[in-house]
Amino acid sequence: VDVNHTARRLGLVLNAEFEEAVRGATPFTELVMLGGSGGFAGFRPGRLGGSSAATASLVYEWPIWVWLDGAIHFGVGNVFGPHLEDFEARLLRLSWGIGIRSTGSPDHQLGLEIGFGTETIQDGLDVTSFRLAVGGTNGF
Repeated sequence: VDVNHTARRLGLVLNAEFEEAVRGATPFTELVMLGGSGGFAGFRPGRLGGSSAATASLVYEWPIWVWLDGAIHFGVGNVFGPHLEDFEARLLRLSWGIGIRSTGSPDHQLGLEIGFGTETIQDGLDVTSFRLAVGGTNGF
């Protein structure tokens, strides 16, 4: 949603992912992974893996300068067993962060992001993950 037509955007992203083995056990490299750029950017890529995942993230973006946008995100979710069968609120984790990125084509952006991730609610939501990402995208 563009807030008051000012190039400030507020978004809610709901995500669910599932893997289904065709035959035998699924190799760990093919599991649903959370972390890195995307819904759970407070965790390093591949930090959380399971047979299914559910996340909800709030994202706010705003212009900083003519070629620079800011972005902040706050998310809740986790990975679970097949078909979210062990989904419980006490097993959810938090992820949040802030960053800046170049404007223009989303295929060629430069960015800087700092993010944090926590343990589950049942384990006290202790911050156990810090992620600093600097880089760019190339392609589509």
